[in-house]
Amino acid sequence: MAGRSLVRGLLVLLQFLIAQSVAAEPPFTMAEVLSTTTLDRHLNDLKQGKIVSIGLPEVDSDTELKVLMSILVPAPFDDTLTALQRQANDNGVLIVEEIGDGLSGAELDNVFAKVAYSKEEIGEVKRLLDASARADYNFSPEEIASIDDRVRALEINALDDAVADAIADDRLVIAMSSAMGDILKGRYLSYRENGLEGLLPYQIKNNGTANPSEELALATESLVMLRQGMPSYYTCLRNYPEACPGGIHHRFFWVKQLEGGRPMFSLKHWLLEIHPEHAVITERQFYLNHSLNSLQVVIGCLVHTEGTLVVLLNQAFTEKVNVAIGKSIATSIGRMQVEKKVRPMFEQLLAQFAGNS
Repeated sequence: MAGRSLVRGLLVLLQFLIAQSVAAEPPFTMAEVLSTTTLDRHLNDLKQGKIVSIGLPEVDSDTELKVLMSILVPAPFDDTLTALQRQANDNGVLIVEEIGDGLSGAELDNVFAKVAYSKEEIGEVKRLLDASARADYNFSPEEIASIDDRVRALEINALDDAVADAIADDRLVIAMSSAMGDILKGRYLSYRENGLEGLLPYQIKNNGTANPSEELALATESLVMLRQGMPSYYTCLRNYPEACPGGIHHRFFWVKQLEGGRPMFSLKHWLLEIHPEHAVITERQFYLNHSLNSLQVVIGCLVHTEGTLVVLLNQAFTEKVNVAIGKSIATSIGRMQVEKKVRPMFEQLLAQFAGNS
């Protein structure tokens, strides 16, 4: 229910932004976009309604998966944008809660008090009892300590399964839900105040760390085309909350979804700049509590003589790339997994306007 309500709200916002958008020449010609992205080599496929996917080289990171995907939608620009927003919020999501701008105190507490595991997710909840020893969670040492404090408050010895099993599951679910809500709130406030520099590193097993701040900075700095053609947008994306002009609209969410059959919580920042003939929408997932370290998706839309060209760049970071089977093999597998998640959104988008071609 919350997800559908949010989608309606986003559609209202999108319609408002389209109506209020200031006429501006697209920063790139269609020829420049196609050439720079190498999509000019796949133009016939695009015109035939095919989804084009290109694996891009990961130059400076051992943990990045970078995939560019594109479609030529046989529909007007405004209709494509509206449909694209709807599809983006309907991909395995259980709960989407918007964090209203300017909230503080009790109002902000109420937003994060909604973060919760269900009783049916007790298996995932019990995994958290041993978060410090696991390599598949994204927590700082301080966050692990806060989880341990909740465990001790319940008088559970995390190393004694017999004692842990004797504690009522509902008490454990409530405690871990509260801990996760506090972690999300803390990371949200730190990001709103300090941007990428406010993202705490994750503690990884064997005293390693993963740094989402460095990863997302790297991802953003690699957006050469955006930096050259839309410098104000790029600067805001890179240096948020500094240097953000009024023409860029921001929205924040916490999200609960299923990832690999497990409940996953994340924090998202949307940055939207929409004009009558071009638009850029970035979804930055600056915190995920497991699976990926961080994720940034940049979507560009440009009016085309046969509809609307949509180009999506997915920049995902995960420790699973740097594994014993070899980076090249792991990267290839990872790219296929990234493409597998994005492709259904594009397939639905094309199906919606199939009669227009």
